[in-house]
Amino acid sequence: MNQTQESKCKTCGKPTVDTGSSVVHVGGGIMEQRCRNCGWVGGQVGKFVQCPRCGDETQLDDDHSAN
Repeated sequence: MNQTQESKCKTCGKPTVDTGSSVVHVGGGIMEQRCRNCGWVGGQVGKFVQCPRCGDETQLDDDHSAN
């Protein structure tokens, strides 16, 4: 698989792409995170240190890696 070949994450069903070195969520990086405070779920390249929705810094957990 290469950068132009997309598939779906087996955990969340969102589109993924194989970059050659890893599988990533399209537009969201490898890791999806979840906020236990407000329920937000998402990701980026790198990790959030606080929830982008509610700003909580203590309730943000790693949810799953793209697969």
